[in-house]
Amino acid sequence: MSVFRAAGVLAGVVAAWVAVRSGTGVLLAVPLLSTGIVAGVLLGELFAPRPGGAVRRASLRVRRVTDYLPPAPATVAGCASLLLLGVSTGTTSLAGHGRLLECGGAAVGPFPGAYSTVPTGAVVGGGLLLAALTLRRVTRRPWLDDDAARRRSARTVTAASGVLVSAPLAAVSVSGGWALHRLADTCGHSWWTAAGQGLLVLAALAVLALGWFGAALLIPPTAPTAAGTVPAVAAR
Repeated sequence: MSVFRAAGVLAGVVAAWVAVRSGTGVLLAVPLLSTGIVAGVLLGELFAPRPGGAVRRASLRVRRVTDYLPPAPATVAGCASLLLLGVSTGTTSLAGHGRLLECGGAAVGPFPGAYSTVPTGAVVGGGLLLAALTLRRVTRRPWLDDDAARRRSARTVTAASGVLVSAPLAAVSVSGGWALHRLADTCGHSWWTAAGQGLLVLAALAVLALGWFGAALLIPPTAPTAAGTVPAVAAR
């Protein structure tokens, strides 16, 4: 499966490079790269060699996706997804389709309006859907009674999903927070100051999460994941 994963990474790098070169911005680059990584895992699962021989093993265990997800990373990735949706919706409602936040004759940008949040949301949504399909495939793959392998794949998908959402969350939060903080006095909106500071704090947390997920992708576990006990029967 490593060949397929390498191909997914390469496809993601190419897509990210094209996005940057075409002017759609760095905001899409990291989500596209992460989506490529997830696609590589899915391809590896789809084309994994089936066992040969006259005797095969059939598991009697009912598997669920949650059995293989790493709890803490999955929780952080889920929270980051909801926060990204909320922040993108809020900033888009202030700026509309523009790239600047304007008020009282002053303007600050770039500001995450629909020009950037809509394409980013489309890429992130597509990547998360692909991640869900991949996790389903990992869980239901019938010809490998190896829970450790399933957990490794689920760990990779979860980490890639975390990068997928935390990178745009950091970018949207820092640009939105900076603009709100700078224009708060000019526009006379006192709540903009608090909102701007809150978004800047959120951006810092998103950067930390991004580093955590990135390390999970690049650094293998220090110890092999213990495989669960899987009842099986031999069949001819």
